[in-house]
Amino acid sequence: LGESPVTGKPVRVLSGRYQISALVRDGSVSQIFSAVSNQEPRYVALKVLHPEYARDREIVGRFLREAQAAARLTHPNIVRTLAASEDQGISYIAMELLFGDDLSARIKQRGAVAQNVAVAIIVQICKALEHAHQQGIVHRDIKPENVMVCRQPENPAEEIVKVLDFGTAKIFDARAQVALP
Repeated sequence: LGESPVTGKPVRVLSGRYQISALVRDGSVSQIFSAVSNQEPRYVALKVLHPEYARDREIVGRFLREAQAAARLTHPNIVRTLAASEDQGISYIAMELLFGDDLSARIKQRGAVAQNVAVAIIVQICKALEHAHQQGIVHRDIKPENVMVCRQPENPAEEIVKVLDFGTAKIFDARAQVALP
């Protein structure tokens, strides 16, 4: 994970709860790590804001608003947000750990998606967005990189689509403002 932008010391555990395992993905504003939690669920993904943004209160605020918006959304086609916090100068969001590829990577690896598969993917995306809209939240950044096609650990042959990254979401309903643990 690296050093705390505040203390300069190495960080391997966040909030005394999340033991960092490995880097999964490096993005422009954040990194995704797999981690082991000392609570349930045992395995999680941690979206960690890059250290160079940690002192920018506007970016940190937007990052934590993402967690706030996503925490309101409980739907099988939306990645589940478990917690969000700052520890040792590091802002993070704990989410369910997903197994699979984003839609962009999948298309690059396998080529064009068959029509029936594309329809099934689109239907699941629409169900996720419908649920978000019912909660007063508009995603505003649907693209292949923000859609995961996931394998189910209990049934690897079954796939489910999950919408990710509510970082640019617009909240239109005051009820969508929730506190995270």
